[in-house]
Amino acid sequence: MVAAALAAWPALAAPAFASALFWPAGLALAVLGASLLAGRPQGPAWALALLGAIYLLSLLLRGAALDEWAPLYAAGLLLTAELAYLSFELARPARFEAAFLARRLAWSGLLVLVALALAAAVMLVAAVPVPGSLGLTALGVAAALAAVALVGARARLFT
Repeated sequence: MVAAALAAWPALAAPAFASALFWPAGLALAVLGASLLAGRPQGPAWALALLGAIYLLSLLLRGAALDEWAPLYAAGLLLTAELAYLSFELARPARFEAAFLARRLAWSGLLVLVALALAAAVMLVAAVPVPGSLGLTALGVAAALAAVALVGARARLFT
């Protein structure tokens, strides 16, 4: 459901180019669905990359330099990735307790919310019309480092 919304958004945001954007979005959904059905963990990464590229293309086609919905779109990509890889983990022949699933979903939800907050903070900093400010540049670098650290901590937690 999240992936379908991500696939539809670029075409809905750029209606003049909707037909050109729906086809690659459909391909991304097909790749995601096929990889989930086949149990191929490489597929979601390609599907998510394609969804991100389609979003970027829609920004370019409509001439938008800054999109206020970008943090939400990024959080949707992260949530889609989390759910896809959780499905691969649950498909393994192992016994999972309900507590594991609840804990994993809670961590995934927290990760998505923190990433959304960080992305929104970066968007706010990017929207401030102060050219060449060293403080804003430092804040942007700190936000980017925090995002990378969060992803790294998340990767270590579940590997």
